[in-house]
Amino acid sequence: GPGGFVMGRGGFGSHTIEGPQGIKVTAFAVVNAFGDVIGEDGKILAGATLDGTFCSVKRCLTSGLAGRTMIQVDKNTSAPQSPQRDNAHTHTGGGEGLTRENTTLVAVFTNVTFDRDTLLRVSKMTSAGVARALDPAFAPIDGDVIYAFSTEQLPPSSTTFALPDLVVGQLAADSVAAAIRKACVASNPPAANFKQPGA
Repeated sequence: GPGGFVMGRGGFGSHTIEGPQGIKVTAFAVVNAFGDVIGEDGKILAGATLDGTFCSVKRCLTSGLAGRTMIQVDKNTSAPQSPQRDNAHTHTGGGEGLTRENTTLVAVFTNVTFDRDTLLRVSKMTSAGVARALDPAFAPIDGDVIYAFSTEQLPPSSTTFALPDLVVGQLAADSVAAAIRKACVASNPPAANFKQPGA
């Protein structure tokens, strides 16, 4: 990238929410995302900077600057790559030669007893939390994965909710967004040290 360009750092974060009627959800996130980490107020908390200003991955991508700042193109395949690391896992979908060098790994645990299909629904709802905290999320060069687990300590019948998985899924999304933000806030300089894009 250009002189003065600095990539943000990834990290590990966790967050627990205690919901109603004994429901608990804990999220763990290992974050090495291509996108920026976004706060609840919509401002960038962590990400690439250029001369003291957050670059904004979204602005780079939509303005056509991505090739110069965020992505390098593989001359052999004409496919985009993240420029920071040499050891990449090849991704065969979405374009031949596209590599996934960034990732956000999420594990969500709840004490409510759910079967496999219900946990799958919870994990789908959890993806909303990833999208709230990362911009862009689930990019072609990310290897984002969400796992959902139950510790089977609280039978669904012990709550009065008609759809306890709906409650857990919402709490999981909130918990994941917080865990992602904590992961990168802990490993990066304070966002206040940098200007927001367009400021």
